[in-house]
Amino acid sequence: MNITKKNKILTLETLRGLAAVCVALYHYPSTSFLFFRNGYQGVYFFFILSGFIISLNYSDKIINFKDLINFQVKRFYRLYPLHFVTLFLVLFIQIIKYFLIKYSSLDHGLNDVARWHSFKDFVGNLLLIQSVFKDFYIFSWNGVSWSISAEFYTYIIFGFLFLIFKKYKFFAIVVFTYIIYIILHIDYFSSAKIFNDQFFLCIYNFSLGYFGYCLYARIKFRLNNFIGIFFAISLLAVKIYYENIFYQYKEYFFLLIILFAAMLKNNTIIYKFLNLKPLVFLGTISYSFYLIHQIAVYLFVQFCKFIIKINFIKDINGNTSNTGNIYYDTLIHLGYISLSIFLAYFLHKYIELKYRKK
Repeated sequence: MNITKKNKILTLETLRGLAAVCVALYHYPSTSFLFFRNGYQGVYFFFILSGFIISLNYSDKIINFKDLINFQVKRFYRLYPLHFVTLFLVLFIQIIKYFLIKYSSLDHGLNDVARWHSFKDFVGNLLLIQSVFKDFYIFSWNGVSWSISAEFYTYIIFGFLFLIFKKYKFFAIVVFTYIIYIILHIDYFSSAKIFNDQFFLCIYNFSLGYFGYCLYARIKFRLNNFIGIFFAISLLAVKIYYENIFYQYKEYFFLLIILFAAMLKNNTIIYKFLNLKPLVFLGTISYSFYLIHQIAVYLFVQFCKFIIKINFIKDINGNTSNTGNIYYDTLIHLGYISLSIFLAYFLHKYIELKYRKK
């Protein structure tokens, strides 16, 4: 891989890191200055970005069945070890929580335990199929891992498409994507299918990432400072003043953002900004950050509730919601984001990197 392509990947990894932070800011709904009500959309950005990066690195390299197996083994070691660790961390927390509530006077209900933490869904999470089949509760256990489940099996599908169709893969993926689009938009399929809609959405968004890569590979033009800044301001204006339109067609705007970042010249201001070391670091640990942040939210809120003695509002189910104080909620946001980054660094260093080398 030449240095230009490597730097482009770093730029896109920075976008992944920023998207992960957006998702994390969404997962503490509150009065906080930092609460991002549309932050969950960052997951669909992940899917498109993954489709782009996987296509960039592998679409022409899966030539035979051995290549396909090697590709999927790499994806397994990239995703599963950390998923396994965080899954059992949630299990450990739930066991501790159960005994604390059973043998102490802690005021924290377990009324959602059957829905969120059933044995059936634990098995589904263990097999990474919780978001593939409708029989499982998609947000069970470590809720954010549903997207990892969808991506893992999407990799398998596209690996086969890259292998089987080779020179005709563009046409094959166009047809395949159209079929997925029909499945997503016709009510009959929605009620009859055994697969989860989110799995199909992952496949659809991944396909858009592939088409984005095909476009990028054929366009030799690169954005200079003037065009880059103009394009960035235009996208920001659409997001601010036409937010409904932006999220209605979010997949295409997300794809534009990815293409924009990939097409920047190396000497542009935005390119240099996206390659700042703190942002690249955030992108580097983004997978660990993403998988640990919901656990960090829970732990940090419990710390504030029982150790610092901050009063929290309860929702209609009797579960802790937020403080209702804009300053406390903002500090909690900053606290669990910092905790997530701290934990993600060690998870990345001692689990991600260790197994990725395999």
